[in-house]
Amino acid sequence: MARKAVKKPAKKVVKRVAKKAKAKRAAPFIALHPAIDHGFPKSAGKGFSGGTLTCKCTSDPVTVELSSQTAHNHACGCTKCWKPEGAIFSIVAVVPSDKAKVTANGHKLRIVDESALIQRHACTGCGVQIDGKQTGDGSVDSPMIDASGDGSPDARPCTGGDMNMSTGGQCYLLFTTTPKSWADANTACIAMGAHLAILDTAAKHTAAKAFAGLDDPWIGLTDLGVEMTFRWVDVNVPFAFTAWDPPNEPSNGQGVYEEDCVVIAGKRGGDWDDRPCSPAVANAPTGSGIYAYMCQF
Repeated sequence: MARKAVKKPAKKVVKRVAKKAKAKRAAPFIALHPAIDHGFPKSAGKGFSGGTLTCKCTSDPVTVELSSQTAHNHACGCTKCWKPEGAIFSIVAVVPSDKAKVTANGHKLRIVDESALIQRHACTGCGVQIDGKQTGDGSVDSPMIDASGDGSPDARPCTGGDMNMSTGGQCYLLFTTTPKSWADANTACIAMGAHLAILDTAAKHTAAKAFAGLDDPWIGLTDLGVEMTFRWVDVNVPFAFTAWDPPNEPSNGQGVYEEDCVVIAGKRGGDWDDRPCSPAVANAPTGSGIYAYMCQF
């Protein structure tokens, strides 16, 4: 019996198929997010009950403790959420609001957009969004950090002030030409997304002391609440390190007038000195209570 001839594909068809295959292999790779670019990760184990999230600052990072399993994760492509470098989506993990607690350096967090439904909190040092709560009845969840990204966000530029200095992942702004009372200086720092300087380590104090030079700028330390019980403007920062100007500081005006706010006493060597918080303090010396100030973020 004669074998039936098999018809070979036309050369043009073969070439067209090969061309399509080649085009498919050469299709550009679109980076959605490092956590999902190579497939979706497996779900967390049933026993997962939380952990610690950390922003990307190399110095004094913001940390958040989670005490529950995440309700869900989702990819978000909106313009408000932080994304790793080169990614077009963020990955957001959600937990109940009462299961997320900022445990360190919360003073570095600022709301990205106060008018938005979700109050995303970003670290002013590295830009990572590490906390956030939805406005409303208080029963909704908290979108948390995009912790799986490999890229580093663009840090807020260290600009502003009459002088500025960037060191140890912190930006210090010194204002010498517009002296203010302590309260007004504190308000001015907050308005620019910063705070009066918190010098809770020897390294920070040494840097700020050199930066202040011969000026006497306010820092974020007071005993306005309880006499001789000093606290930083962020009460979550422990008051452990001190750098009082020896031998008599803090002196509280020798009992003649109240000195409840602290400066770096640059004209006396650069250590700390308590001063009247404003010119309105009773019996305060003329010219006191108005000083330069140092903001930090």
